[in-house]
Amino acid sequence: MRSSPIKISSMKIGLVLILGMGLAFVVLWSLGGGDRWVAAAPAERSLPAAATVRYVKPDGTDTGRCSTPETACRTIQYAVNGASAGDEIRVATGIYTDLHPYRIDLSQTITQVVRIWKDVTIRGGYTPANWGTPSPADNPTVLDAQGRGRVIYIKSDIAPTIEGLWITGGAAAGLGGGPEGTKDVGGGVYATAGQAVLRDNRVFSNSAAYGGGLYVGFGSATISGNTVTSNTAEQGGGLYLDESAATLSGNTVGSNEADYGGGLFLSKGAAQLDDNVVVANTVITRGGGLLLWRSDEAVLNFNRVVSNTAGYGGGLYLDESPSTLNGNTIAANVAGEGGGLYFDRSAAMFTSNVVADNRADTAGSGVYILASSPLLLHSTIVRNAGGDGRGLYVTDDGKYASDVDLTNTILVGHEVGVNVTSGITLVSRATLEATLWGTGAWANTTDWSGAGLIVTGSRNYRGDPDFVAPDVGNFHIGVLSAALDRGVFAGVRDDMDDDPRPQGKGYDLGADETGLALSKHASPRLVAPGGQVEYTIRLTNTSDVNLTAVITDVLPEHVTPHGGTTWGPVSIEPGQVHVEMLVVTVDAGYTGPLTNVVEVTTDRGAGGTCVETSESGIYVHLPLVMRDG
Repeated sequence: MRSSPIKISSMKIGLVLILGMGLAFVVLWSLGGGDRWVAAAPAERSLPAAATVRYVKPDGTDTGRCSTPETACRTIQYAVNGASAGDEIRVATGIYTDLHPYRIDLSQTITQVVRIWKDVTIRGGYTPANWGTPSPADNPTVLDAQGRGRVIYIKSDIAPTIEGLWITGGAAAGLGGGPEGTKDVGGGVYATAGQAVLRDNRVFSNSAAYGGGLYVGFGSATISGNTVTSNTAEQGGGLYLDESAATLSGNTVGSNEADYGGGLFLSKGAAQLDDNVVVANTVITRGGGLLLWRSDEAVLNFNRVVSNTAGYGGGLYLDESPSTLNGNTIAANVAGEGGGLYFDRSAAMFTSNVVADNRADTAGSGVYILASSPLLLHSTIVRNAGGDGRGLYVTDDGKYASDVDLTNTILVGHEVGVNVTSGITLVSRATLEATLWGTGAWANTTDWSGAGLIVTGSRNYRGDPDFVAPDVGNFHIGVLSAALDRGVFAGVRDDMDDDPRPQGKGYDLGADETGLALSKHASPRLVAPGGQVEYTIRLTNTSDVNLTAVITDVLPEHVTPHGGTTWGPVSIEPGQVHVEMLVVTVDAGYTGPLTNVVEVTTDRGAGGTCVETSESGIYVHLPLVMRDG
């Protein structure tokens, strides 16, 4: 659970102050019903005006300042030409197909619907009757280049905002702009070396050699809430990020096509991708959903990479990319090799991810590891099929062997859990510690195989993972899972939902940490003898079932009251936080530690213990003496 509502009750001893605040955020995704995907539309909102507001509508006139609704321009380009930095350009619903050539040097002219070289905001979704509150879904503002040029060109070293536009029909053929100037890039949007903000746009049916929908070169663009679909390219059908530190969040990238990197291509960059949906993209070769090439510092958190298709790496392909992947779900992807993902000479950090229900025609139904040394911590690798039916396939490239470490893993439901190969001189290795291999319907036919070196460690478990709803893509574990409390410390503090680890009595195996998150806090941490301490006990139900809890708090000996205090039974719903608070008074003559022990038990077996130690002591104030000379 990424965030939770809060339920508070109190026991009042002395003075008690309670403050509760909750924020709920839900992401739903499904692999059932034809691999459907749904992205939530952005909420409408009234936005403050910029320094000067300029207006554009299809029947406007390109004269004057366009600074009133009655004197609106006809083209966005005219409004940009007359704008100053900080101005806002509001664009009414309609289809804008006007093209504007611009000579960038003696040898090249570029053509686009709008060229931006100022820090302006361009916002769509208005109507001539309502210039106050934009609604892009109800009032489409369509910029259509009709295959005769780009849609939007953003000059380098600026920070414009593009919001609520439909960007389509862009074609970058003959316009160049790519790495070393040799490729035509950015059919829908071209932006380099700046801090552009692209928010809540629809980018569809554009084409280029690199970045059919968007090309972002260098800079640190912010790309959020966009839908990028049905674009085509040689590389990066939806987006191409070239040595960029862009931030992408909450975007849906779907049904794009390319030779490499169907949804996204990340080249030598430090981009961060959070909470995006990458779905149903297709490539001929590598990286159906995403391809990362020499992207050492790229970070992917909490993304859903589902139903993509490739020759190699159906969901993701990491090529010489020691990137960081945390809390992602990689599911229902298809490839010749590496149905879910493919590590190629990549020492990636792979933490709290789910790799499930992927298929490969030949090898590596879930994960293909070639000449790589990734570190897989708290992985859930489940029911990947097709080809050799191996959850993980670990091999060499003829020059370098693979060396993979897996800690706290759920590895179930395969023909072979992990296969490690050995060549004549190269011996690949897989080292596992704390693994759930499954039983019954979740058992692997063979847990491990191959002539390579396989070290399974001292903690091997066989039991039911108790997934909540695996047939609709929910691989959270239930409170009866054999993975509960079986893990070892691996330096991982959060799970696939950003819930804290551990909960209960130990670390859970796999991507999900379930049960009750228990904490207790003393305030102040240092109290004078005779003073008061306020204790706050917080329980979070991170499971997917209701839990009925009994809370027992053994208070320190030198406080009033002391001894045991019990609450409950209390019912805590999934995702809910329950808080108990009380105030105690420290004995007047006591100095020393105040140790408090809280224990929780539930009707479903989940529980835990928390020890909180504060201190009773005397504050000493030393005077500051200043001397002349």
